[in-house]
Amino acid sequence: MSTEPGYFDVMGHLTGPLFLIVGIFLALTSVAAEDRNGKNATTEGSRGLRKMVLNLSPRDISIVPTQEHPRVWGVLMETGYQEGSVSLVALLDGTVSLYFSEGGGIIGAGEYERVRKRALKLVGVAENYVEDFSKTAEYPFPPQRAVKFYLLTFSGIFTADANEDDLGENRHKLSKLFYAAHDVITEIRLMQERGELPGLFQ
Repeated sequence: MSTEPGYFDVMGHLTGPLFLIVGIFLALTSVAAEDRNGKNATTEGSRGLRKMVLNLSPRDISIVPTQEHPRVWGVLMETGYQEGSVSLVALLDGTVSLYFSEGGGIIGAGEYERVRKRALKLVGVAENYVEDFSKTAEYPFPPQRAVKFYLLTFSGIFTADANEDDLGENRHKLSKLFYAAHDVITEIRLMQERGELPGLFQ
């Protein structure tokens, strides 16, 4: 991961120093259909997928606790932007997706070994931070420039949030988790640039 000054966040906005994260897309609005009805349908689809993940039981996808992963079986990291929120999903079964709150996203990225490897590492890193999270039954999107994490554990969903700049500048205890999530996002972007990964669903 680069430590050169200046990096791009997931939406393609040039922001502070420390590591390189190039945005996958310039704006969420480029994903949605041009007409209002089409955009609404796209938004409902991506939010429906997010809701499905948050209501998923690990038993439904044959995930059980292991010595390596005794507590956490999935991570949802969401970042708020002016255009909406971007949600990264990584599960122990290899599921990796990006959802945009205003519609669209990428699904099936975990079928590719380089993405899958980084996603499993992210879930592993999350094991070290469960005590820093609070159990929740509510799942709001983060406000602009904030990051909200949801840890999917075998005993429920836990959450924590932080300022994106504090995470990116390594000023927060969850910065390592943030970096691990962005490693996944970076690999998705690189594979898209090489034409190895399908584009957006709409």
